[in-house]
Amino acid sequence: MAKLQQITHTTKHFANYFHFSLKLTLHLPYGPAVFQPLVANYFSATCIFLLSSLFYINKLIIMTDKKHHVSVQAIFNLLPQDEIMKIGQTLNVDFHARKLYGCIFLKLLIYGQLLSLKLSQRKLDAIYDSPSFKALNRSVSSEGLSHQSISARLKVMPSEYFQDIYRTLCVMFGGLLPRTAVDGQIICAVDSTMVSETAAKLKEGMRVGVKAKSPDARKLVKYTMSYDGGTVLYSQLHTLPRYLDEDNALGEAVCAVSKKYQGQPVIYTFDRGIKGGGLLASFDSENIRFVGRLNPGRRIDELGDCTAGAGKLPDGVKVLSDKMVQLYGKKGRSALPNRLRVVTADVGHPIGWRPGSRTAKESVIVLITDELELTAAEILEIYKKRWKIESFFRFLKQELNFSHFISVNQNGMESILYITLITALLIKIYMACNRNNADFAKFRIGLELLGDLCQFLQGKMPQPPLQSPAEIKQILLAQT
Repeated sequence: MAKLQQITHTTKHFANYFHFSLKLTLHLPYGPAVFQPLVANYFSATCIFLLSSLFYINKLIIMTDKKHHVSVQAIFNLLPQDEIMKIGQTLNVDFHARKLYGCIFLKLLIYGQLLSLKLSQRKLDAIYDSPSFKALNRSVSSEGLSHQSISARLKVMPSEYFQDIYRTLCVMFGGLLPRTAVDGQIICAVDSTMVSETAAKLKEGMRVGVKAKSPDARKLVKYTMSYDGGTVLYSQLHTLPRYLDEDNALGEAVCAVSKKYQGQPVIYTFDRGIKGGGLLASFDSENIRFVGRLNPGRRIDELGDCTAGAGKLPDGVKVLSDKMVQLYGKKGRSALPNRLRVVTADVGHPIGWRPGSRTAKESVIVLITDELELTAAEILEIYKKRWKIESFFRFLKQELNFSHFISVNQNGMESILYITLITALLIKIYMACNRNNADFAKFRIGLELLGDLCQFLQGKMPQPPLQSPAEIKQILLAQT
C-alpha cells in the first residue's frame, strides 16, 4: 500500500511537471528565473519537457524496480580519486594543463561515451560546456574549450595514465564480478577485432587488400584482448603489418596472460586465428591449457582414439570423432612430437560459411586441445564460452564508440582503448549491482544522467549517492 502511495505521489508530480512544461511551450511566464531566457524558444521549452518527462519516468522506474540498488552517481564515485591523483603525479599528466586536468579529462571521456553513440572531439567540447557535466563536476572551468585542445591532450597525455587507472579498478572490483567458468575452470577467451579508417586520416595502421597502395585505401588497426567474462586481462593496440597474422597477435596475448596467472585453473579458448602448429605445440610444452578451433583440412597424424569419452552432450549434438593427433608445423616435413587431441562434432545447426562455398553453411566443428582428461561435451562447452568475447566486442563497438576513432595518433588510440575499458567496467559493475543486461543498463544510465540535468535546470544539485564504494563491494560480494 505504501509503495502504491509513493507511485501515485510521483505520478502527480509528473502531471504537475507536464503542466509546467506545457506553459513554457506556450510562452507563458512561469517558473524560476533560470528558465526565463528559455521561454521565448519553443525548441528549448520542448527539450525541457522531454527531459522532465524522462526524469520522472526514471524516478517511477527506480521506485517500482526492487532490483535497482545502485545509481550512476555511486558508480562514478567508484573512481578512486586518491589513487588517480597519485598516478597523475607519477606520470606528470597535468604539466602545463590549464583546464583539462587528468581527472576532469577522464570523467569527460567517460561521460561522452555514455551519452553519445558516435563521439567526436567537437561533441566532447560541447559536453564539457554542458550544464549536466558541470552539475556532476563542480571543478570544471567556466571557460569553454576547443576541440583542438582535446586533440592536443589525447596526443600528449600518456596512455599509461588511463591504463594504470583501469588496472587499479580491476584490482579493486575484478574479483567481485562473475567470471566465465566451466566446472571450476576459469575460461579466458582471446581474440582480436579490427577498426578501419581512411589512409589520409590514419597515420599508423595496416594496409590490406588489392588497393593497399591506393591513396583512397583504408588502414586498419587491430585490438587484441583476453577476456574472462568480468575484466579484460590483456589488451593491446597493433598497427604493424606482422600482427595481421593472428599467430603473432593471439600468441603474444596468451603467453602474456599465462605468465600473470601461472598456477591458476585457467583454460584459454580462441577461434581459427591461430594456425601455427609450432605455436600450439609450444602452448602444450609450457603447460598452457587451451581449446581452439582447427580448420577441417589441416594436416595431422592420427595416433588413435581418445579414451576420455563423450560425456553428456546437449540435444542435437553428435561427436563424430575424438582422436589423439600430432600436428605439423607451417613448413615441417615431419610431425611435431606433442600429443594433442582433436574433437570433431556436428552441433546440429549452421555455425558459419562452409570453406569454398558462399551459399552452403557448415554445422561441423573441429576443435583442438591439450586437455586429455575432459569429456568431449566439456571441450565443446569450453569453446562455446568463447562467444563471450564476441559479445563484448559487439558491446564496445555498438554502445561505446569503439568502431569510431576519436583520435588518429597512436597515443590517442591507446588512451581511448583504456578509457573504453574503464567505461565498460563501470557499466559491468552497474549491471551486476542492478541485475540489468548491457543494453538496458546503458539506457538506464542515460536516463539518470538526464535526470541530473533536469534537477540542475530546476536550480537543484543532484542528490549524493546512497551507496559508498564499500557498500557497493558488499552488494557485489553478496551476488557472487
